[in-house]
Formats: sequence, structure tokens, C-alpha cells
Amino acid sequence: SRRRTAVLPSSRPSIPKNKIEIQPLQYAGETTTSKLARIRKALAEQQADGILVSALDEIAWILNLRGNDVHCNPVFVSYLLIEPTKATLLIDHDKLTTEVQSYLEKEQIGTREYDEMLSALQEYNGKALLVNSDEMTHKVYNALNCRRAVAGTSPIPAMKAVKNETEIEGFKHAMLRVPALRPPALRSRTGPARL
Repeated sequence: SRRRTAVLPSSRPSIPKNKIEIQPLQYAGETTTSKLARIRKALAEQQADGILVSALDEIAWILNLRGNDVHCNPVFVSYLLIEPTKATLLIDHDKLTTEVQSYLEKEQIGTREYDEMLSALQEYNGKALLVNSDEMTHKVYNALNCRRAVAGTSPIPAMKAVKNETEIEGFKHAMLRVPALRPPALRSRTGPARL
């Protein structure tokens, strides 16, 4: 019998250059500054003072920014390096509008090019960067100074999972506007749904 083998493409597709936009505070319900303060506090509880965030949904949530690099997901390809006194978004600068650049400056978020991530890690000057080796590539793990790495679990998913009042109200509003999204128990009712 003949064995079929898959032919892998020789190169990766290019990273999208779609512009990103600001998620207004009226929908986010919490400022980037507040989220970063909470994250830094949680990192300190794990004896760390920094983290490289690579999950795109977490970066979008922390920074109150949205993109469309991934079909049906409001995210953008990037990394976010959170340090004791600063945060740096590693992103293709072509994605940043003047409005987003001004917003990032106001929020005191630095920017570097996406492909400078390994250099940024090597230049990390904090005491200890929280790492989960299961969630990073070998190349990234090797770029870390092992004396400054603390194994642990990111606090960000748990923080992101707990919705603030503004997010809860936005979810309710969406359920009322789009009948197909309503839970089955509310779909059969006539008249406006009540949540």
C-alpha cells in the first residue's frame, strides 16, 4: 500500500497588517492602567515582577484595543511585555493609527517592532519574569535569562474571566438586540426578553 505524506509549505503566511482600534472605556469598563496594576500585584504574589503576554485575546483585553487579524476574533498579532514600571507592546508599527499611538502614549505603553521580541526579553531588567514553559516556544524560553525566570501560571485569564459591571451590561444588551443569541428559555417568549 502507498503511504501518503503531507507536504508542508516552505514559508509562513505574512502577518496581517490590519489597523487596530481603541475599545472605548464605556464598553471596557476598566482602564488599562488599572488592569496593569492588578496584574503586577498578582505577579508579586508569585515572586515575579514581569510577564510576556502572548495570548492575543489577553493583550486586546489588557490594552482595551481591538483588531481583526484572526477571522471572527477581535485580536491583533503582537506580544505585550509587562515590566515592574513599564509595559511594551511588540507589534508591526504599520498597524498603529495616529489615534492608537496617542492612546498608547497616554496609557504609558511603549511600542517596539514585533520582531524585536527576543531582544526585549534579553534586555529585561526586572527581578523575575513569570514564565509558563508549556505556553512558549523553545526559542523564547532560551532567550530568557534563567536566573530571572519564575515558573508559574499567568493571572491574566482568571482576571479576564471575571466580568465587570460594564461588560455584563454590554453582554445583556447584545442578548436583547440579537434574538438568535438569546438563551433558549428566552427565545420562545413574545415581546422583549428580560435578563
